[in-house]
Amino acid sequence: MEIIGEDKFVIARKSHTCTLCEKVIDKGVSYRSYTVIEDGDFHHCKEHELCHHIATEQELYDNGYIDMDYHLEQYKLESKEATDDQG
Repeated sequence: MEIIGEDKFVIARKSHTCTLCEKVIDKGVSYRSYTVIEDGDFHHCKEHELCHHIATEQELYDNGYIDMDYHLEQYKLESKEATDDQG
């Protein structure tokens, strides 16, 4: 997989679907936008900032299938535990 063109964060002017978690990216929300070429096919990818953060932090991009629901839950649990530990 090779990223071609610009890899950027933009504000949604309409609703989109996140490439990673397959949930809605609402209008007005910042998301990552980039295009990749894989096996000769072009794919325009759009990702929630949180999904991108988790996938990057967990080094999931090169591991094939990403179970984002699981990773989002884990991230929420870890964030809650860190907050509980501080307070």
